[in-house]
Amino acid sequence: MGWLRDILRRVGGGRGRPAVKPDEVAAALEKVRAHLDEGEVEDGLALVEGVLAAAPAGDDLVEARFLEGELLADAGEWRRALESYEAALAAKPDDGVVLGAKGEALFNLWELEPARAALERAVRLEPEDARNQRHLALVLDRAGERSRAEKHFRKAAQLDRAEFPLPVRVSKDEFDRLAREAIDALPPWVIERLGGKISFIVEDYPRLACLADRADDADPQTLGLFWGQDIARSAEARDEIGFVPNHILLFQRNLEQLAATRDELEDEVRTTVFHEVGHYLGYDEDELDRIGLA
Repeated sequence: MGWLRDILRRVGGGRGRPAVKPDEVAAALEKVRAHLDEGEVEDGLALVEGVLAAAPAGDDLVEARFLEGELLADAGEWRRALESYEAALAAKPDDGVVLGAKGEALFNLWELEPARAALERAVRLEPEDARNQRHLALVLDRAGERSRAEKHFRKAAQLDRAEFPLPVRVSKDEFDRLAREAIDALPPWVIERLGGKISFIVEDYPRLACLADRADDADPQTLGLFWGQDIARSAEARDEIGFVPNHILLFQRNLEQLAATRDELEDEVRTTVFHEVGHYLGYDEDELDRIGLA
């Protein structure tokens, strides 16, 4: 994503696209929103840079910084998105939509307590915002406050069921059964390459330490993880002290929150198992699809 780094350098350094004319700021912001809706991050960031170069004030400034944050969030640049949201809030501290977006960014950076504080305030300011309700539910559920989380999951679904359906909850035993079925469905040649049967461990949520060294490099909504030795070392590793057999970590609450129906949950578990094993074997996304592990 070299293009993104170039755009970010220009945005951060105030160089690049010429300023938009003052009487064209509103129209430019509409175009930025259209780029956001279409997933056109590069074009959107380039245009919002031109808007900001025009030194907008008031609601136009808030909108420009908010959209900048949304585009950066779409690119997975949560740290820089947070900076944009905070710049918008500096101009309008009580904007519940921007405050909710800030909470979402903090959540994705594993700053869970600040995320909770921001989202609780955002929900007070904008109780009918489904996105705020959903992300507060995610933070509360991770904190173990399941009944409060359920209330906000339900509210989000009530406001926008298409975008934020209720999570599909199943028992641990039922989830284990789905995981076993997914592993049993792996092609025989995959099992052979892995050197035998694969075990799995189910946890509610991932821990940062098991995903990455930095919060910026880890997604708190990760669905699964393959843990094991490189294929080339698997045989010799079995004789080492402290050897841990190959296994799959599945994060039940994240998978349940991704699914809208019981069938979707089953599909997500299977897809996650197949993907994690496939990536461990060295296949990229296109290859996974080609060999039937997508």
